[in-house]
Amino acid sequence: MSDVILIQAAGPGYVYGVTNEARKRAIGDAFRAPHYTVSQVGAMAELARAAGGTLYLDEVQEFRIATLAPTLQAWREMVPTARPRLVLGLRLPFNGPLGEHYERILRILPPITEHVILTEDLSEATLRRERPSATWY
Repeated sequence: MSDVILIQAAGPGYVYGVTNEARKRAIGDAFRAPHYTVSQVGAMAELARAAGGTLYLDEVQEFRIATLAPTLQAWREMVPTARPRLVLGLRLPFNGPLGEHYERILRILPPITEHVILTEDLSEATLRRERPSATWY
């Protein structure tokens, strides 16, 4: 199975930290990063263009379920040698429960093979790798 990497972050360093981590983990020549407002057809096209490379879904919690679910299903059904590495950027809420939309997103994600947590310590980001677990969020 292809790698599924979750990069989780909070704070002001999110944008630069997560994008830089995603690019470091890119494989192959194809690196596709559709915006979360992409249509279902557009997401499928990006998946096809990412074949053998990397599909980066930043702010995965912002994607519409109607777009994300069929795209992830198509990703699962791809021939393993063509299936792109899936890199997911996730920003969790600072306070309170995740909410229903987050819960639905988390349920449809494929199993995570690598979990990276970026934390902001003043101006310097620190990287910590953790083993994936059933309750990674």
